[in-house]
Amino acid sequence: MRGDLSAVLRHAECLKRAPLDGIEPMTRPIDESNRLGDDVPAGTLPREAFESMAPAFEDGFLRVPKVLGDGEAGPGGHSGGGGA
Repeated sequence: MRGDLSAVLRHAECLKRAPLDGIEPMTRPIDESNRLGDDVPAGTLPREAFESMAPAFEDGFLRVPKVLGDGEAGPGGHSGGGGA
């Protein structure tokens, strides 16, 4: 591991000696921009199409796996992180 760190530090010293006069700083290595289209409102999917694509649907709601909290119902009867 010590050898790896020494190699990184030697490389950093080489970079410090690189001739940078006249070179403009860059935020990205390639000059490109996002090609985004106009944000135009469109119609929505029919409910049946949405339900057919959803992994789980219950009582008109998309059911998703829990990703936060400890699984016990918190204040207000819903589960989630935090608490007193």
